[in-house]
Amino acid sequence: MSEELEKKILKGFIADNFTISRAFSEGFNPDYFENSKTKLILSAVLDIYEGRAEIGVIDFETVKRQLEKKGLLDNEIQKTLDEIEKIEPPPLAVIISYIDILKIRHGERKLIEISLDMKDFVERRGPHKAEDIAQFAAETAEKLHDIARERLIKKLVPSVKHMDTIIKELEGKRIFHGYSIEPFSSLDKTLLGLRPGFYYAIAGAPRRGKTNFLLHLALNIIKNDRIPVLFYSWEQTARILSLRILSQEAMINPVTILSGDLSEENIEKLKNSYELLQELTSFLYIVEGTRNDTLEKIEAHTYNIMQSHRTDKVVLFLDYIQKIPTENLNLTLEEKVDEISGKIAMLSLKLNCPIVAVSALDKEGCKLDEEGIERPTMFHSTGGGDIEYDSDVAIVLVKNHKETKELMEKFDILVKNKELKEEEVPKVDIIDLYIDKNRDAPEGVSNIIQYLFFIESNKFIEIGYKDLREKYTYRKIGNIIENLKKMGIIKLKPNPKRKEGEIGFSGFNPV
Repeated sequence: MSEELEKKILKGFIADNFTISRAFSEGFNPDYFENSKTKLILSAVLDIYEGRAEIGVIDFETVKRQLEKKGLLDNEIQKTLDEIEKIEPPPLAVIISYIDILKIRHGERKLIEISLDMKDFVERRGPHKAEDIAQFAAETAEKLHDIARERLIKKLVPSVKHMDTIIKELEGKRIFHGYSIEPFSSLDKTLLGLRPGFYYAIAGAPRRGKTNFLLHLALNIIKNDRIPVLFYSWEQTARILSLRILSQEAMINPVTILSGDLSEENIEKLKNSYELLQELTSFLYIVEGTRNDTLEKIEAHTYNIMQSHRTDKVVLFLDYIQKIPTENLNLTLEEKVDEISGKIAMLSLKLNCPIVAVSALDKEGCKLDEEGIERPTMFHSTGGGDIEYDSDVAIVLVKNHKETKELMEKFDILVKNKELKEEEVPKVDIIDLYIDKNRDAPEGVSNIIQYLFFIESNKFIEIGYKDLREKYTYRKIGNIIENLKKMGIIKLKPNPKRKEGEIGFSGFNPV
């Protein structure tokens, strides 16, 4: 059976050399191959891959030529090559699972060798006849440790390699910066982007825009870095989420889009948004989560997307933690959430990618959000308080009732003064984004960032850092009105008595 696995791995390597680099990053070792013929073919493939051959392109012809050059191509090798060529190339995730099987078998072979050595030592045969028992035990223990290390870790990388990377990032002035989420400038600065290997947990009560916020983050990453994004939802269909993305970009109510009752202005906005999103959404994969979509299946899907885009860079969004299925159906909700959250943390490290996961709040947390006196925290997550412990970054979205009320009162004044039509008043909440945990955070930045959430168009616009010393918000609300006017979100009729406000925050940018 090992020979068949080795042939399938070779087909994957020859069909797409990206799988070779990914295999080595997962700890592949040529010594895992047992069959003499496949080992020779692998040697030729790696000669080409590592630049030791005359031609750098890996295909069956170049592999054959490399074997001929080394005097290794006989009838048996040619027959094996022909068999490999007929195999359907396996996906990257399957190749990695095959490598894992070979890794286990390689460890088992080593264990057998060690057991034979121990038997020889006990019977005092061969080279162990005069060996000291303490020395033999130490050597055997080291061999056993080698097997354990090979099984548990992918690839040992000297720390100097990491230091080299840090110095290069310093030279590029993007030290430790992940994938950009601009134009959410304040959040991007505070989080240093979405960083590979980090687990981001975002909690909030219903109607606080958690899913819509994730969609913004996903599109911002694609706009800035052009990398694939997987968005798993166990709540909404791909059609609904795609409609929300279009709604956010055009700032048109999705119900209005579906009705087809659009003004000429909205038709133009929709057309422009669609043209922009056509190219971007080729990087976005929205998956309707089912009971079968465990984290193990998501991992396999991610590897396949990496292979498809020929990149190690990818970002995962999971909406939401409490609905992600587990293989064990007998767990309590608390046990399930703890298991899922822990696995998300490990998966982000294994894939070396950011994973952003939403958490629902329990009844107490929702009540706190609704009352607006005290705010909920990640410990109010449904089913578990370990999410904050597992995550690298813990974020809670909370409605700011006081400032939302003041903004709506300002809109009422504008309507009464006949500067704004009542039917054009946007339904909007001011949302406070609390960063309760931020591993390796930059110094001197606030942990509260404010957003406008336009409920009908699912749109978030960043206001900026919340000033905790601020006693009166009249000026801020005035600035919000001015910026909405400049962005064309509201249309005010001239009022000679009203002075133009100042733009008081950097994040208020059209997107």
